Amino acid sequence: MIQRDPAPIGLNIINNLEPTLDFYIDVLGGEDEAISFVTKNPSSFGYSLENRLKPRLEEVKLAGMDIDYSCLYQLIFCTKDKWNRKVEIEMGSISASHHRQSLPSCLNTDSTSSLDYKSCLYILYI
Repeated sequence: MIQRDPAPIGLNIINNLEPTLDFYIDVLGGEDEAISFVTKNPSSFGYSLENRLKPRLEEVKLAGMDIDYSCLYQLIFCTKDKWNRKVEIEMGSISASHHRQSLPSCLNTDSTSSLDYKSCLYILYI
């Protein structure tokens, strides 16, 4: 792992490596899965837990996306623009009948609200 990406050597165990690994364990559902993931993707330790990983995980949950290995990979490594497009697509695929009552009026297909889709997404993520 270190031969492929030596950057984790410079990271603090208590402040970075341990909490980030705990995050991956929680998301993937087990220590073996998390160890496998970070072994294949050592640079995944280099992303901010508070500024990138946790906020994006919340977006995944709001969008109703399945949280699996592939989703976690995209959550970590997608650029901001690619990530935002992915979340927009997933939010657009939510069944209106299933989520109609929990969505703001601008996403409700029966609504006559003047807000457009992008404005509503912005409101959802503030």
